[in-house]
Amino acid sequence: MRLVSRCVVRVLFSVFTAALAAAQAPREALLGTWDGTYEPPGIVGGDPFSLLVDSVEGDAVGGVLVSVSGPKRFTGTFDSAKKTLVLSGEVDGDALDAELVLADGALVGQGHKATWQWGFRLKRASAEVLERSHSPRVVELASAERPETFSLIGLDEEVGFRLDDIVHTFVTANAVVGVSIACVVDGELVDVRSSGWEDFFAGIPASDETRYRWASISKPMTASAAAKLASVGVLELDRDVRALVPEFPAKTVDGKPAVVTPREIMGHQSGIVHYDGALRTWRAYDSPHPFEDLANALDMFRESPLAFAPRTRESYSTHAWSLLGLTMQRAAKKPYAELVRELVLVPAGMKSTEPDFLSRAIPHRAAGYEQAPGGPLFEVFGDDVSWKLPGGGWISTVGDLARFGAALIGTQMLTEEEKRLLWTPQTLADGTRQTNTGLGFEVGELAGERLICHSGGQRKASTFLAVFPERRLAVAVMSNTGQAPSGDLARAVLTMLAKQGD
Repeated sequence: MRLVSRCVVRVLFSVFTAALAAAQAPREALLGTWDGTYEPPGIVGGDPFSLLVDSVEGDAVGGVLVSVSGPKRFTGTFDSAKKTLVLSGEVDGDALDAELVLADGALVGQGHKATWQWGFRLKRASAEVLERSHSPRVVELASAERPETFSLIGLDEEVGFRLDDIVHTFVTANAVVGVSIACVVDGELVDVRSSGWEDFFAGIPASDETRYRWASISKPMTASAAAKLASVGVLELDRDVRALVPEFPAKTVDGKPAVVTPREIMGHQSGIVHYDGALRTWRAYDSPHPFEDLANALDMFRESPLAFAPRTRESYSTHAWSLLGLTMQRAAKKPYAELVRELVLVPAGMKSTEPDFLSRAIPHRAAGYEQAPGGPLFEVFGDDVSWKLPGGGWISTVGDLARFGAALIGTQMLTEEEKRLLWTPQTLADGTRQTNTGLGFEVGELAGERLICHSGGQRKASTFLAVFPERRLAVAVMSNTGQAPSGDLARAVLTMLAKQGD
């Protein structure tokens, strides 16, 4: 009996130690090359990234991180039981601490710098991947003659020449690869012209067919649709969004319940974080394009605490607009993009505007470029903006952006009452501070005229829409160069057009 018991014990011990050995990943399994992507804050889709682990001594691990900014040494430790690599290094000039889990032949995890968060996804690769460059292609603007294209030339000849001079100065001073500008006079689109390239390396000129990202000008379009829904009682602007979107967790500030409403989101007073402080819920999805479902877009920020109690401050948040889009969708029982098409695109006569989804083959989709201060002008890697469709994920020609501006002048899209709702500057809860923000629009003044406007800036895009509603004038500027001060160009041209009417 004792012999049998000892045999059983030995067998159980052998099984246990084998299971333990299997559960613990040997440190040497990290040695070698890993290749994949990393996602900076606010970027989904990822830039190329490699990891070379060249030393493992006890728990200590060392090697090289290779990102778009070049190779950097890192140091770290590996916990065999937890299969977790904890490392410290520099990525694109940022000192990061990262924690990557080894599972199924992959290293997946997050990096952190203060309240900013990066994502990493790496798989086993051959050493040959380290021989290729992760750096984007450098653009030499002086190496090619800048093309110019024109359509709808409806401005007076003298005004047209002045506009050309303004655009030429703009692209030269700011190293702009491609830009298109459209002018609305007396409520009608009359002029579209472009300078530079839709795609520099392919040699495709920018034109009235080029599709640029709207970036944050998506917010005024979403707000316009929301105003239409509110005017017919479908969307309640002062109702807790959780009544329609319970997946968004209940929030508290200083131990007190905090209620977020559509009005507070549209006025940037919701307390929902922007990119700084956003805690992403990292999980696997069944779809290759999961964020085309707005419910999944909540994963980008849902667990983040509010930055402040709603209506006590004004603070810009793109994440909040994904929540607004989903709220609109639930209220109307119709997909958000379909609501925008019916309530905005069709009334405004906009035919090229659509979600900038990677799952779609969009003709004349512009390539993107950026220039860091003191650095070279380079082509940026693509990314997925479907997660922020309501706040920054639409794409169109410059003509369609101008048509949206023209629709704001007339009443074919919004009634005068709906425009008053959107263009009235908001106040905070204490009533002592009035902001320059309406609901989804910026409300200001330029050259003594009321200015209704909004800017847009993200990877591959710098945009601006400026409207003088009383003058029935509007200017739309769209560029594929991130650092381009598109607002300066739009304001200069709008002021010039106004002077011609005096």
